[in-house]
Amino acid sequence: MPNIKQQQGTLYTFGCSLTRYHWPTWADILGQSFENGFRNWANRGAGNRQILERLTECFTKTHFQANDVIIVQWTDHHRFDFHKWDQDIIESWYPGGNVFTNTHSDQLKFHVIDKVWNEYSFMMHTFNYITLARALVKGCPAKVLFILGQDMREQVQTLRGDKNLLDIYENLFRDNIFIEGDLFNYVVEKYDTRLKFKHTIPGQLDDEKVLDQHPTPVMHYQFLRDKVQPKLGGIQIDHDFAVKMEEAVRGCDDYNNIGQAIQDAGYGPNTYYVRGL
Repeated sequence: MPNIKQQQGTLYTFGCSLTRYHWPTWADILGQSFENGFRNWANRGAGNRQILERLTECFTKTHFQANDVIIVQWTDHHRFDFHKWDQDIIESWYPGGNVFTNTHSDQLKFHVIDKVWNEYSFMMHTFNYITLARALVKGCPAKVLFILGQDMREQVQTLRGDKNLLDIYENLFRDNIFIEGDLFNYVVEKYDTRLKFKHTIPGQLDDEKVLDQHPTPVMHYQFLRDKVQPKLGGIQIDHDFAVKMEEAVRGCDDYNNIGQAIQDAGYGPNTYYVRGL
């Protein structure tokens, strides 16, 4: 049982690996604060098109209540999404992540970079997706918050002096729906305790430990405490759960053993939350 007093309602979360990962994120930790638990629609490697579509799908399936909370974590624009019904692909969404990483093991990225990629266009796509999502949630009885995984505000300002293509988005991020700042840079600058593991890189054959770039459970807790909790009226955040999951992760030196360590610590995805199908 959680070590806090839970509030009524359900938490719905959306995002990329900053929201759903090999170990508990801010979504898992905050989910302990709700009597009805949480539904995590996030997906590792997700881009903003996927995040918008999964948010839209959830809205078509769900009758939200006034005590529910919806939090959408947006990622950076360097991602390419497509959906293909395939039981061998998690959620049937392409999980490629940044188009410029791991190109040695993903030939599709070469095609995307050569035939599809354009910096300004992908920024435009992301800003359009967020604009559409903001319109979608308008009037929803649930409390809605948007988190930026990486800050995009400076992109609009930088481009205004270079190209006028994206001027129309100047006020997009000034809406009170957004959490101030961004998740990744905030916790790395203030609370960086990220860990190194063997076999972190896909296909790695040696035992050299490599830094996992993702925030640890306690780093996620600190983001919740500093940035999200004040927006939710002081909701209690389960510190003991975050510490327990942190200890489980820190007890591993091999990336491949993390999932089992989390389950051994008493937390399993099939027990505590479900995703959209």
